[in-house]
This record gives sequence, C-alpha cells and structure tokens, in this order.
Amino acid sequence: EAAVSAAEAARDDEMLAHALYLRGWLRGVQGEYALGLHDLRRSLALFEKGDFPEYSRTAVNGIASIYNRMGDYAQAQHYFDQAAKAQLAAGLYREAAVSLYNLGRTHENLTQWDRAQRTYQQVLELAHRIDYVRGEAYAQRGLASVQNARGDWAGALQLLAAAERAAAVTPDARLQAQLALTRGVALRGAKRPAESIAALNPALATFGKAESLAEAAATYAALAAAQADLGDWRNAFESQRRLKDINDRLHARQLDQRFLTLKVEFDTAAREKENALLLRE
Repeated sequence: EAAVSAAEAARDDEMLAHALYLRGWLRGVQGEYALGLHDLRRSLALFEKGDFPEYSRTAVNGIASIYNRMGDYAQAQHYFDQAAKAQLAAGLYREAAVSLYNLGRTHENLTQWDRAQRTYQQVLELAHRIDYVRGEAYAQRGLASVQNARGDWAGALQLLAAAERAAAVTPDARLQAQLALTRGVALRGAKRPAESIAALNPALATFGKAESLAEAAATYAALAAAQADLGDWRNAFESQRRLKDINDRLHARQLDQRFLTLKVEFDTAAREKENALLLRE
C-alpha cells in the first residue's frame, strides 16, 4: 500500500507497476479477487507501456491465477495459454512448464479431457527435457487424473507411482496431497474403498491447513463415495454435509467477487470518461 502511494506521488510508472503487481497478487491470495484483478490489469498496462516483456508475462500469469480462483476457467485458460506461448517464445522453459500445467488444470476443471491430456503430456516432455523433476511429478498427476476420468484406474495408479517417485526428491506438501487425492479416487474406482479412505484423510488435512477450499471439496466428495461403498453411512453423510458447506462458501465468495469485478470495471470506465471530459474542458 505504501509503495503504491509513493510510486503514484513520484509518478514513477515502473515502480508503480511492480507495487501494483505485488498488491494484486496478495489480494488474490486473500480472496479479494476483484481488487486483485484490478491491480494486476493496471500493472500489466504499465509494464506493456514501458516495454518490460518479462514483467508483462508475470502479470499475465497473475491475472490467470485470479480468474482460476474465481472459478472463471475460460478466462483463466485464455491467460495461461497467452503466458505459456510468450514464455516458450522467450526460451523460459521452466516457467512455461508451470503455465502449461495450470492451463491443463483449467482443461481438467472444464472436463476437456483430450485437451488436458495433450497439455499435461507437453508439460511432461518439457519438464523431462530440462530435468525439472517436480514438473514431471505434477504432469504425471494431471495425466493420472485424466485416466481417472476415463475409468482407467490401473493406468492412473501406474502414473501415480511414477509421480510419487519423482515427488519423493522434492519436498512439496501440496503436491503430496494432490497425489493422495488422485490416488484415493483411483483406489475407490478399483473397488478398494478402505485404501481410498486411507489415502484421502491425509490429503484432507493438508488442504484444510492450506485453506484450499476447492481441493478440500473434491476430497470430501471422494471420501463420501468411498465411505458409502463401505456402508459407513454416518460418515458418508457427514462428508457430504461438509462438502456442501465448502461449496456454498466457495460459490458465494466467487459470485460476490465476480459482481465486484464488474462494479470495479464500471467505476473505472466512468472515472476515465469523466477525466477525459475534464481534460478536454
């Protein structure tokens, strides 16, 4: 906040762009999606005006991440695709692998399984080429999720085994939880509900600590299904109740922020029009 004020007072566009990017990123993390998006768009415009392509790419990725958190996967898809193409053109292969993985997640969220598979395969090949082991593990998780969607439980478990070997060399609690969630879904599909529950519970604990509502909701859904398979109706009902609570909170926040985004855009456009009229006068 202080940096934005100081940069505006000094009319230093480069510093203002950096400060706006940082404030926008933090707002996005805190769930203030509309204000975060507004900051990041201002930041991107200033970086493009000052011809700072490397910072422009970072801002585009930030915008994509906020749209993803808002549940606007189509917009997130557009920006992740834009960022990945720019990074590949600049030879930034590690950064491109991350953007492509995030693009794959948007395909996954939109149930575009063929596109998700192609994108995750691209991430896997790129990560392998630059010896980015963590990237390989994320890509294999994505491919396993695609196999789950297609009912190929054995194929998913095989991919997860490879991902878990790769993940063992890099400490990443979030990745471990995502792998456990995907494994839980595959085990339940393979008619192994008790093993599924054993995999899902640690994942749920990690997502709860990280306040990752979307992933916690997916875990509760998988958990409820596995508990029902075992005839554990009481716990299945409790998991469904928690799933509904999380989804209600998540959707309410996303809806509120989408309306606020429209309001911010309208207010900004009105203010710019008013400033243009004053300048003309």
